[in-house]
Amino acid sequence: GTRLVVAGWGVGTAPDWSTKAPGRLYAIDLLAPGHPVKAITEPLGNLDGVEPYGGGWLVSDWVAGKVYRVSAGGKTKELLSGLGGAADLGWVAGKKLLLVPRMKENAVSAYKL
Repeated sequence: GTRLVVAGWGVGTAPDWSTKAPGRLYAIDLLAPGHPVKAITEPLGNLDGVEPYGGGWLVSDWVAGKVYRVSAGGKTKELLSGLGGAADLGWVAGKKLLLVPRMKENAVSAYKL
């Protein structure tokens, strides 16, 4: 459409991938002059993957190993945890199937939502 949704990692990346401040989900207005950036969520984590889902998004936190559902209004709900290095997500809408690479575990998991 007319905006780009971006998963932010956070501020101040250290050698162990941790940050001083967690990242947020952002929207960039592609049509407005200067392409303004608006935060969709409060600080959430070290965000890596983002997929559209039910009018909102599914978002992964690589460091914490979590997956969140984020509403269009920015409300977050933790869906999954304990995923070592939850990376770029895949969403197969027709099958309601979420694919989560677990980089620290050299594996991929599939979840029916």
